[in-house]
Amino acid sequence: MLEKEYFGYIEPFYNTNKELYPDSLKLNAARYCIHEQIRSKKYSKVFIPYYMCSSVFDEIKAENLRKYRLQSGMVPFFDEVPQEGDLIIYP
Repeated sequence: MLEKEYFGYIEPFYNTNKELYPDSLKLNAARYCIHEQIRSKKYSKVFIPYYMCSSVFDEIKAENLRKYRLQSGMVPFFDEVPQEGDLIIYP
């Protein structure tokens, strides 16, 4: 049985009281990282797998969001072909 849960980082690395990357953004979840990447780069369209957690979709809320399915072998299946300038978030 687990005695302690870890959420997104391994605690021992943060006990030094010194930041490893002081100039980096402080984001604590994948959904915020994805949102920041989309916001900063201004992609034409963002393709994201259907299986992603609803909190990711809630955070993004982009009009240019396209969901895609994965076939057997984790092969993406797109309803429309991604173009240059689009972001594909792949597992």
